[in-house]
Amino acid sequence: MRLGFICTALIAARSYGANKAVIVSNAPPSSNVLESDIRPIKEAIPLPDYMLWAIIAGGVLAGVIIAWFAWRLWQKRPRKNPGELLIPAHRRALELLRGALAHIDEPERFCTEVSNIARRYLEERFALHAPERTTEEFLEELRASSALSLSHKQALADFLEQCDLAKFARHSPARGELEALHRTAVTLVEETAQPSSLGEPHSAEPHSK
Repeated sequence: MRLGFICTALIAARSYGANKAVIVSNAPPSSNVLESDIRPIKEAIPLPDYMLWAIIAGGVLAGVIIAWFAWRLWQKRPRKNPGELLIPAHRRALELLRGALAHIDEPERFCTEVSNIARRYLEERFALHAPERTTEEFLEELRASSALSLSHKQALADFLEQCDLAKFARHSPARGELEALHRTAVTLVEETAQPSSLGEPHSAEPHSK
């Protein structure tokens, strides 16, 4: 009997502890607690003078460095020779064509040079984008342009195609063919020169040997 009573008491105690409710108070905290949590705002700590000047000096130094690098990049930009700006495009082209005759015994090099000279001249004279385009692309632009006459367009197309054969197809033109290419380039430059320059003498023709 005593043992049964003890067991019953233990079970009742455990049941009471498991079912015991937790009581949460919703009452506002006392004013004393709130006042203890509020702290006065601290004043901003002023920067020492030396730190302020250090920041200013750093900004100025950074600006100087950026300006220096910008100046260096500007100095390295590609620029034309001032002398070239004073020489008309046709005169410069004729001088270069005369110099190309020194390589007439090297067909590939000669054709490359006279082709490049003619392309640069057309770009400077008529703003045709010749140097950076393939022959096909350039001729396509040329057909839609009114800068050259029909006869000049045809002569130029034949000239560039013959030069391409020597440059890319390993064709070796005879000396007479190379001289004919040279004359075509010279004639093109002379006949399309600026009107004010038509009376100037030219001496870019090849000398027959």
